[in-house]
Amino acid sequence: MNDDSQPARTTIAPRRSADLIHYAVLGSFLFAAALTWAKLISPLPSLEQTNWPDALLLLTATAAALSSVSRTLAFQYVAWGALVIGVLGGTAHAIGTLALIPFGPFVYTSAAGPKIFGVLPWMVPLLWIVFIYTSRGVARLILQPWRWTRHYGFWLIGITALLSTILDLSFDPWAAGRKHFWIWELTRFPYTWKGTPLTNFAGWLATSTVLMAFVTPLLINKQPGAKPVRESGSLIIWLSLNVVFITALIRKTSAH
Repeated sequence: MNDDSQPARTTIAPRRSADLIHYAVLGSFLFAAALTWAKLISPLPSLEQTNWPDALLLLTATAAALSSVSRTLAFQYVAWGALVIGVLGGTAHAIGTLALIPFGPFVYTSAAGPKIFGVLPWMVPLLWIVFIYTSRGVARLILQPWRWTRHYGFWLIGITALLSTILDLSFDPWAAGRKHFWIWELTRFPYTWKGTPLTNFAGWLATSTVLMAFVTPLLINKQPGAKPVRESGSLIIWLSLNVVFITALIRKTSAH
C-alpha cells in the first residue's frame, strides 16, 4: 500500500508546486501588461516617456513563459531549451546587424538598452524565448485533437513559427516605430508593414522554424504516462502581448 501511494505523492507535489508558481508569475505578468497598456492610453507625456514598465513587461513575460512550459516538463529541459533559443535567436540578430540577413538592414539605437558584447541588446534573447515558448504553447492548444497523429511534430514546428511571426507583426511596429529600439534602413524591396520591411517577417518565420527544429527534441515529455496539461497560460501571454502592441499601433496611427 505504501509502495503504491509514494509515487503519487512525488509526482503530484511537483506538478502542484509548478502550477502555483505559474499562477503567481502569470499574475505578475498581467499586472505588467495592464501597466504598459495604461501607459499607452494615458494622456500624460511624462508617463509615456517612462521605460521601466516595458522592461518589467519583458521580464515578467519571460518568467511566465518559462513557468508555463514547466507545468508539463522538468525545469532543466525548459532551461536548456530557453538557452538554445536565446543563444541561437540572439546569434541570428547579431548576424543580422553585420550581414543584413535574415531580417534585412537595421541598426540598433541606444534606446534598446545595454548590449551584449557591444552588439546585441540584452532584451533580444529574452524576446525569442517569450515568442517561441508562448507560440509553442498556443500551437499545442490548437493541435490538441491531433496530438497522437504521425506528423504532429512537424505541424507543431510550423504552427509555432507562424504564430511567432504573427506576434512579430504587432511587436515590430511598436519596437521600431514607437519605442525606436532599432531603425530600418531602405532596401530595394519596396514593400513594408507599418514601416517594417516584409523581409523581416520572412526572416522571422525562417528563424523561428530553425529554432523549433533545434529545441523540439529537448521539449519532448520524458514521462509519457503523465497527464497532459493545457497550456492556457501561453495563450493568455500571447494574446496580452498582442493587445499591448496593437494598442500602441492604433494610438500611433490615430496620432497622425
